[in-house]
Amino acid sequence: MPLARSAWTSIRSAVGAGCAAAARFARARASLEFLGDHVLGLIISDMLYRAYPRADEGELSKRLADLVRKESCADVAKSLGLLDDIKLG
Repeated sequence: MPLARSAWTSIRSAVGAGCAAAARFARARASLEFLGDHVLGLIISDMLYRAYPRADEGELSKRLADLVRKESCADVAKSLGLLDDIKLG
């Protein structure tokens, strides 16, 4: 699997496709996927906190959930021309 494709392939997609090395791939990538999800959440949380300084926790949480959901991330990837390199599960 090319490096770019490997970096953007979700674990669920690789396992679902029956990759020969899916088990090794899943173990090696699980912690990185976890970390990446939370780094994305932290970055978006900071942006929202700065953009909406008067918003309460509930409003910020809803905005965060809307922005980091799979469909929103796929829309951004598409706009950046990355959709061919990303495999969503």
